[in-house]
Amino acid sequence: IAPGEVDAAIVDSQRRIVEALDLDRSALFQVMADGDVIFTHAWTRPELDIPLGPVSANRDFPWFMSRLRAGETVIVDDPDDPQAVPSSIDRTNMKRVATRSTVALPLVVGGEFIGVQTFASLQAGRPVRRDLIDRMRLVGHVFAHALQQRRSQAALEASLAEVSRLRDLLSRD
Repeated sequence: IAPGEVDAAIVDSQRRIVEALDLDRSALFQVMADGDVIFTHAWTRPELDIPLGPVSANRDFPWFMSRLRAGETVIVDDPDDPQAVPSSIDRTNMKRVATRSTVALPLVVGGEFIGVQTFASLQAGRPVRRDLIDRMRLVGHVFAHALQQRRSQAALEASLAEVSRLRDLLSRD
């Protein structure tokens, strides 16, 4: 797809996956230039009317982020269980964003951690279906590569614009 269509395609895919798996939310978080990890794409069932709100994954989910940056998939069936989520900060923020169960997958391209893809239930906690984890990883992989391809395309276009500007400058001189 064209670089300008990537965001809409990701959100539409999130919607389709959430509906097909009878989940409530899918969110994608990306590493920003300052190193923070914030959500950039999300779809939540509209009837739930539960906004994700501003989230800094580094600040609000430090335990999750330490595991995800280590390349681990994080699966939580009960956010109230201190053994499942050892960090009280993470447990508090899971409640704040109304998450009852979740799968969080690291997004890695070329060995570089670029973000996180989550799939969650917001209503009554439902155990995460373990048989779907590999498929969820594949979806995250596709999203990560689409975002990376868009970044590469933008960098290429910026470089070509700079070359054109320098060529024009040189020809005027």
